[in-house]
Amino acid sequence: MTIGNHGGVEAEPSSVRDVVVVSRIDVPLGEGDVRSAVADSIAGVVGLVGFTVSTAVNLTRAVASSAVNGTLDRVLPPIIDAVISRIDLTEVVLARVDLRAIVLQALDEIDLTAIVVDRVDLDVVINQIPIVEIADYVVNEIDLPELIRESTGGVADSALNAARMQAAEADAGIAHIVDRILLRSRSRRDEGGT
Repeated sequence: MTIGNHGGVEAEPSSVRDVVVVSRIDVPLGEGDVRSAVADSIAGVVGLVGFTVSTAVNLTRAVASSAVNGTLDRVLPPIIDAVISRIDLTEVVLARVDLRAIVLQALDEIDLTAIVVDRVDLDVVINQIPIVEIADYVVNEIDLPELIRESTGGVADSALNAARMQAAEADAGIAHIVDRILLRSRSRRDEGGT
C-alpha cells in the first residue's frame, strides 16, 4: 500500500481487480461530511478486506491444487500398480463385463470380409485343407457306390425298355418289307399275329 498525495491510503494493484481506499483528511469537514467520510472509509476498508480475502482464497486454492496434484501424481501410480498386481483382472472382467455385447458391437462395426481379403493369404488356407480326406469322408457317409448302383439301375431299365421298343418297331418294319417283297397282303400279316 502507498500513502496518496492527500494523506489517503491507496492499495497497489495486485490482480485484475483494483481496490482504492481514499480518505479526505485535508478537506474541512462539516457534520454531514464526517458521516459521509466515515461511511466512505468503512466502505473502502470493507472492499479492501473482501478483496484481500478473495485473493487469499484464490491463492490458497491454486497452491493447494498444485500441491495436491503433484502429490497425487507421485503417490497414486505405485498404489495403483500395487492394487492391480494383487487383482486377477481376467477374473474381474469375466465377472463384471458383458463380453458378448462387446463382441457383437465390434462385429457390427467391423467389415470382416474386407479384413480377410486384405490380410489372409487364401492360397495358404486352401492348401492346408485336407480335400482328399474330406472327399473320402463324404463318399463313405453317403454310400456313393450304392447310390450309383441305384441310379444306374433305373437308367439301365429305361434303356433296356427303350431298346426292346425299338427292336419291336424294327421287327415290324422288316416284316412289312418282307411282305411287300413276297407280295403278301396286309390282312395275312395281321392274321399271323405280327
